[in-house]
Amino acid sequence: MTVNQSVLLGPLMQAMSSKVASMPTEKKERERRQVAALLRDEAYLIVQSAALDPPDVCVRRDGKTILVVEVTAYHSGNAQVRASDKWNNRLWPKIDDLRRQEAILKGIMGSVAFKDINALRLNQEQYSTLATEIVELARSISPNLDDHERVKATFAETADTAPVSIIDPRWLQVSAKLLPLAAKSLLSVTYSKHPVDWQPWSCPQIDAGWSKVSAEKFRSILEEKSAKVWKNSGDPSRYPPGASSWLLIICDEVNDMSAHVFPSDSVARTALLQTIANCGFDFEKSPFNEIWLFSEFRQSKLRLFPAMIAERGSSSIPLETRDDTELLGGGGQEPLF
Repeated sequence: MTVNQSVLLGPLMQAMSSKVASMPTEKKERERRQVAALLRDEAYLIVQSAALDPPDVCVRRDGKTILVVEVTAYHSGNAQVRASDKWNNRLWPKIDDLRRQEAILKGIMGSVAFKDINALRLNQEQYSTLATEIVELARSISPNLDDHERVKATFAETADTAPVSIIDPRWLQVSAKLLPLAAKSLLSVTYSKHPVDWQPWSCPQIDAGWSKVSAEKFRSILEEKSAKVWKNSGDPSRYPPGASSWLLIICDEVNDMSAHVFPSDSVARTALLQTIANCGFDFEKSPFNEIWLFSEFRQSKLRLFPAMIAERGSSSIPLETRDDTELLGGGGQEPLF
């Protein structure tokens, strides 16, 4: 590049950089869309990415900021992703290699259940040992299985029990004396026989995304976001006087199976709310007037705080619709806090 070219291109590049920097990031635009989806039934609202962070999103009506929203996502973390990798790419290939050396196992399928996600934290030698124990047990059980029959094997952690105890004809308990690593790592292995050869085995926890709701994770989110808002709450350019402050927790993101925690029925809803209630966070002392859970996949919403009531006009801002949970139809909900 010549000096003249630099002189000409310098201001142009600077202007382009300034323009790019001023554009909302992809994350900001996604957060704006998520808040807009939460408030889609409300009329005459303008939902914008905030100029300063925090907050993430500002909501205006008639030229006035009436709501500021902090947006975050519920992720159970990378542990589930790592666990999936360890089953699919480390343990299962070893099981598959070993079972294919035994013709008697061609019709045997196994369903492997681990004690918890940490049970997959093994080194290569341990993966080989565990695969060997699982396949050896399959080889011992398979001669007694007819087509479409199944037997569940559970494990005693102590070695002073009988090597194999028959709980009932379809349930065996195996001592740690015989299979020490399996007893340490597994809840059970269910073996079944099928007329189709060499079917892949399964791990139900991996198949389901291992998406257990975590009270600790919710508390971490609530404490982190509260601290962020309290730190900046005295700045009227961020938090205008009279504006309500909300926290929006996004779950069920389309590409993240580990975040699928939005309740699908009243039983799941009760369990979720009880988990959050037990997380130890002081909701009354938080900077948020309302806290919402929003399913990106279902496009459904559930108000977590304050007490979940579906009465028109009960919001801390004058929203026209009070549908605290579209999925469950609103109405008749008991308070959580």
